Amino acid sequence: CDYIVADNNISSEVGSIGVMCTFQDLQGYYEKEGIKVHHIYSSESENKNEAFHLALEGKYELIKETELDPLARSFQNAIKENRSGKLDLSAKGVLNGKTYFAQEALSIGLIDRVGSKSTAIDIALAKSHVKQYL
Repeated sequence: CDYIVADNNISSEVGSIGVMCTFQDLQGYYEKEGIKVHHIYSSESENKNEAFHLALEGKYELIKETELDPLARSFQNAIKENRSGKLDLSAKGVLNGKTYFAQEALSIGLIDRVGSKSTAIDIALAKSHVKQYL
């Protein structure tokens, strides 16, 4: 998107540029219910789901290092590239998950304008080639 319009400054929140993972450890529940879960891997797949299994043990470093951090860097790079020349990278938390209401998002370059749905439609039409065919 090369032009971003937030609807209002009351409830429009922008940002949350970050990566996270949430999962439930249901092993104890299953065991309590008499259900035993087996994970059987090929001998050629000793690293399959390794980061996930370590995370189940409370060891989060590998899942951060091999999955979450690379995704976060890709996400951050996409934002930097697509908001190049507009985004204030010195703004606290801008690429680390902080959210901003519309006016602050506008001041740091996460959005281009605060306006209504009609405003966004008018801008989209002005930027499109639709007028050529009307």
